[in-house]
Amino acid sequence: MRYVERGAVDPSRVVIMLHGYTDSSYSFQSLMDRLDPSIQAIAIDQRGHGDSSKPGCCYAPQDFAADVVAFMNAREIKTATIVGHSMGGLVAQIVAIQSPERVSGLVIVGSSPSFVNPAVEGLLGAVKELSDPVDRKFAHEFQASTVFKPLPAGELERYVDASMKVPARVWTDVLAQILTVDLRTDLRGIKARTLILWGDKDGVSTRADQATLFQEIPNATLKVYESIGHAVHWEAPDRVAADLLAFVRGG
Repeated sequence: MRYVERGAVDPSRVVIMLHGYTDSSYSFQSLMDRLDPSIQAIAIDQRGHGDSSKPGCCYAPQDFAADVVAFMNAREIKTATIVGHSMGGLVAQIVAIQSPERVSGLVIVGSSPSFVNPAVEGLLGAVKELSDPVDRKFAHEFQASTVFKPLPAGELERYVDASMKVPARVWTDVLAQILTVDLRTDLRGIKARTLILWGDKDGVSTRADQATLFQEIPNATLKVYESIGHAVHWEAPDRVAADLLAFVRGG
């Protein structure tokens, strides 16, 4: 598993970041650039994505969650704040439910306890038609659909570059597996302090999803970003960095 790391080594302030569907650790670069260096921030290329290996099987969210715990074991990280965007948020929820002793804090960004909705189901139908090499126009349209405000010149293309590293079979398998997961009845098992960040122009995760997360997770705070789309940390990295720092510091 490839990963990038920033900040001081501090066992009390480890933050592990999990990117969204067909993204990579680069998804968090602008956020990591803005974090206080006292935070030990680690962003992972999850299996099948970025420059991590792309095995022939095992792309369920539960597999990604097991990878996070294995990574923490390999790095001898006892506990961490787990930050997950979209698919990564689903994975982060599973880690918090199944391995509560490893999660000191949970940050869910533009995510849901279930992605069974018309937007994602429609995307799966299109993804099933992909073959290698994946059409860059398709990857561009997918990534562009996740933002509401225009990104700085060239930034969106770098996110598209990350999507182009994902084989067509992984695009299909990951999304199909995501649609089999529904955590709504498990959320009360999350013991960690939780911060939920959501943009009100999100076309993937709904307001109802956020209400479910907020109501069912026992110790949760919900912050809604106005006029922001699905990729909250891309469109508002300064605000997300400030909110994350305050959360890690216990504010």
